[in-house]
Amino acid sequence: MFRQLSSAVKYCHDLDVVHRDLKCENLLLDKDFNIKLSDLGFSKRCLRDASGRIILSKTFCGSAAYAAPEVLQGIPYQPKVYDIWSLGVILYIMVCGSMPYDDSDIKKMLRIQKEHRVDFPRSKNLTGE
Repeated sequence: MFRQLSSAVKYCHDLDVVHRDLKCENLLLDKDFNIKLSDLGFSKRCLRDASGRIILSKTFCGSAAYAAPEVLQGIPYQPKVYDIWSLGVILYIMVCGSMPYDDSDIKKMLRIQKEHRVDFPRSKNLTGE
């Protein structure tokens, strides 16, 4: 399923479209268990400057629990990288069955993210597969 999701996001990014609200609640399954992206309300086309580089985004959108640290800090960010961060949060949830960070205290969550601390449940038997 994660491969389908990352393929869908890559397709959007190849078209210079960013979702900016990737989260489990915005993933749907069809009758054949294929992933469908939904809620494109925050999506936008990437703007480019005269040299072709993507212009940084400044808008906070999406859910704090899935947001990259720079977005939470109000720092201009690469919109495609924001989607990639959110994909990482979704992958963690798919593998571990819980959120990687407690978003009830955003400042604390941000500090933990910036320290590159991610805890994995010991009760899960995670393998390299």
